[in-house]
This record gives sequence, C-alpha cells and structure tokens, in this order.
Amino acid sequence: MQIEHRDIQDWNDWPQCVTSLEKVPDAPNLLSFYREGNSHRTIGRLQTLRKLSAKGVNEAFLQEISTLANLEYLEMETVTAENLLPLTHLRNLRTLKLAGVRKATDFEPLVKLPALKRLFVENAKHLHSLEFLAAANHLSAIGVEGSLWTNQNLDCLAPLSNLVQLEGLFLTSVVLREKSLWCLSQIPRLRVLECARFAPRSEFELLRRLKPDLECRWCDEYEISEP
Repeated sequence: MQIEHRDIQDWNDWPQCVTSLEKVPDAPNLLSFYREGNSHRTIGRLQTLRKLSAKGVNEAFLQEISTLANLEYLEMETVTAENLLPLTHLRNLRTLKLAGVRKATDFEPLVKLPALKRLFVENAKHLHSLEFLAAANHLSAIGVEGSLWTNQNLDCLAPLSNLVQLEGLFLTSVVLREKSLWCLSQIPRLRVLECARFAPRSEFELLRRLKPDLECRWCDEYEISEP
C-alpha cells in the first residue's frame, strides 16, 4: 500500500539520466534530466512527456517544466527556484515530489493543481507550518519529510485534521514542536502513517485506540521507554 501511495517508480523502466537534450529521442514519454548550466533550454518542446525526473531545478528550468502540459508525474531534486507558482500550469499532474527545496518560502501553489493526488516535499529549508495543506481535500497521499541527515521541523499536525480524502501520510525524519497526534484520528480515510517517533508513547497509544485499523509501526511497537 505504501508503494501505491508514494507512487514509487520502477527505475528500470526509465531511460538513463541525461544532461543534454541532444540525446533525447523524439516524442519521449519518460525523461530523467540533470541540468548543467543552461542545458535545459527548449525542454518545453517535449510535449509528449508524461513523467519527468529533474535535477538542479532553478527558476528558468522550473519555468520550462511548467509548460509541459501533459505531465502526470514530476519529481524535482535540488530545487533552487524561489517561486513555485508556475507549477500551477500543470493541469494534468497527479504526483508531485520535491526534494532539497532551498529557497522557496510559499508552498501554497503546490495544492492548487486540480488533478494532483500525491504531494511529497522533502528537506524544505523554509517549511515549518502545514497550514498550506489545510484545504487540500483532493490529496490522497501527503509526505512532508526530512532527509537522511536533516530533520524537518514542523509546528504541528493540526492543519491535516480535515483532509477527507487523505489515505497515506508520510512524516519520516520529522521533529514536532506540538506533539499531539489526536488530530490524525479525525482524518476519516487515513490508513497508513509512516513517521518518525516524534511523540510520546501515550500519543501513539491514543491514536491506536481511536484508529484501530491504522497501519503505523509506532502505534504497535514503540520500543523506547519515555523518560
């Protein structure tokens, strides 16, 4: 179920990552691209693309990506673009993954894509509040996570409590300031919670009582005693 919610790709199906568009065949469906300098220029002509993995995404590269009208799956790594608003042009996008978001401070545009079902944001330097997700009732899977070496510091989970379509929630490498998990019990369709051990045992025990069918490791095996 986690594979489905995360929309994990089989990279054996993807072509090898390239740094030049000269090596890209005509009318591709899949593309893995690493920007070097201005090597991304004219990527907007590849209107057949349905899936794109993009690395080194600056402002200019993001602008071109946002013209790929048929994209259904987009993941971006090392995102230095400050303005994420151009992504709202991707009207057919169903899965969006961002990792290493260094400069962006406004994440509201990410929930304004009408077809989007799965949103994942990893290691976003200026993301500390989940308020931008409070009305994201169209999303079935959400991930806001840190990286292997960096925790994602979040204020609280309360903005997620009214997301009526949410089934999978992913919060690994996260540190919570407000450690209450009661709000997660109010998400009617939540079935999977993959998260850090970011709250006391009592909070996970309460969540288990309120949502007995929830798939969550820490609800069943906390492992570390509270101080």
